[in-house]
Amino acid sequence: MHGLLSSRGRTRSRGTNNFSRSVSELRIKKDLDELSFRRAHCDFARTRVLLPRGKADLLELRLIISPTKGAYKGGHFDFKLVIPPMYPYNAPEVWCTTKVFHPNICLETGRVFLAIVDDEWRPVMSVSSVVVGLQLMFLEPNPDSAINPEAARIFRTDSELFAAQVQRSLAGAVYGEHVLPDHRIGAPSTDADEGMRAAPRGPGGGGQPAGGESGGAHAAELARRSAR
Repeated sequence: MHGLLSSRGRTRSRGTNNFSRSVSELRIKKDLDELSFRRAHCDFARTRVLLPRGKADLLELRLIISPTKGAYKGGHFDFKLVIPPMYPYNAPEVWCTTKVFHPNICLETGRVFLAIVDDEWRPVMSVSSVVVGLQLMFLEPNPDSAINPEAARIFRTDSELFAAQVQRSLAGAVYGEHVLPDHRIGAPSTDADEGMRAAPRGPGGGGQPAGGESGGAHAAELARRSAR
């Protein structure tokens, strides 16, 4: 009897997990349609949204953000977004896979400390909201929620030194045990970049665009609309 109840319990658990995943996939499809329509526009960054595993798996996204203004202008930065089973009730998990000198990005793990994917997340928000938050993070780092205390200290005390330090880091630098690659636009490509360019662009392709390159409307307007 106990074994029968345990078996039923496992079946219910699997059914609940499958249902949650289906709900997450339906919502992320809507988010990606919205993102494609709006093309992630902002005045200070260009953004590409890719599906590393094609349309067969919408619960992992790749963002490539290239700031066009501010201290990080000229760089390009890779992000991995993992959509949880309880999305949109739980926020996406976000990592930066490019090692970068930034107050809100952990050099060790790549974890991104951003309020919008933490205590400020609400179910009405979307992937577009996350894109805007990441774009703004490069224009206006937040030292109050810093994970890189040295970057936060320099940002607070000397903005010119911070900008110079960032530009040096974009060209490749060493910080303690961490080697930062040259990730300026036009720099020699990494294997990941080559894979992205070589990936098929058609339906189901491993590097299939899910959004578009940005440039145009202000990010605040996009954030306001995406929160409706």
